[in-house]
This record gives sequence, C-alpha cells and structure tokens, in this order.
Amino acid sequence: GRVDVHRFRRSRTQQKLWNRNQDLTRSVIPAASAMSEETYRLYTHYEAIRHPGSPMVRFGEKEFEEALLFSNVDTFAVEYRMKGRLVLVSLMDVLPRGISAVYTFYSPEEAHRSLGTFSILNEIEFTKKLGAEARLYLGAWQVRNPGMSYKSQFRPFEVYWEDKWQPLDECREAISDAADRADRLSLCKMSY
Repeated sequence: GRVDVHRFRRSRTQQKLWNRNQDLTRSVIPAASAMSEETYRLYTHYEAIRHPGSPMVRFGEKEFEEALLFSNVDTFAVEYRMKGRLVLVSLMDVLPRGISAVYTFYSPEEAHRSLGTFSILNEIEFTKKLGAEARLYLGAWQVRNPGMSYKSQFRPFEVYWEDKWQPLDECREAISDAADRADRLSLCKMSY
C-alpha cells in the first residue's frame, strides 16, 4: 500500500505524537554508512523484544547489512537520537516517484513515544519534497493481518487492486469478500 502524501493530514493523535517527539535529533545518512555496533545492537534488541519468533532475530551483522542496508537503488537511513542515545532508525529506498519504507527499528523502552508511527510521519515529510507525484510506499497490506492495520491509519491510503491504485476505503469490502472466497476455496480443497 501507499500513502498519498500531498493529501495526507495528521490526525489530532498524530499531531500530538509529532509534537511529543520534537526533542529527538535527526541525521540522514547513506544506508551503507549506517552500520555500526550501536545500530546493530539497537536492531537486535528491537527484534528480540518486538518479533521474538522472526527469523530476523537470528541475523548476524552480515545478514543485517545484506537484507536491510544494501539494495539496487539509493537507500538511506535516518537516525534519531535522544540526548545522544540512538533510539530509532528508519531505512528508506528512494524510488523514481517516491520513497519505499524498507524497515524501522527502535528502542522498545521508548514504546510510549510511538516511534514507528513517528517514523512514518517523518517519511511522509521526506516524500513530499520529491514532487507532486511522489507517494510513500509502506509495503504489502493484507486484509486479514492485524499487524498491517497501522498502515491504513495514514490516509488517504491506497492499495493496488484490480490492476490499479485505489483508495482502500473504496475497495476494502471487495478485498475482504475476495479473501473470504479464497478461504472457502482453500477449505474445499483441503477437504478432498
């Protein structure tokens, strides 16, 4: 899914969150320069706490670099610090018509700051600077995956459905119906 960043307006909650995190300092660097012991330590701590069953928990430094820091497009990292301590890293790919959010990890001890949401709000601001056609791509959105629901909080949120980008609000029901049909078909196949 993607966010139409030029039509996006922060909700009251998002604005409060934006204001609450203005004490963080931000540095934009090439992703290849982002690898440090401090970055890797934050990543492994985040994965262990937030995604304990994920294969990414077991990434060594080499896998971390290969999976998240290197790509065929320009990738950059935004590091956020609180009083000098690294608390959030956001990795982004620059595309011809926007930005793709690659991965975000942060200090689980700062969960009250909603740093994942704050990162997306910043990504929206970065994307706006790329021109009128620019969009922020947040990756796959799945109708039955509660872990993906946060993406649709950034409206207008669009999904690629029936060979075109459409506002999620206009096709959510059709997507849900298609998922229900696929589930029923899958159950029928399993019963044979």
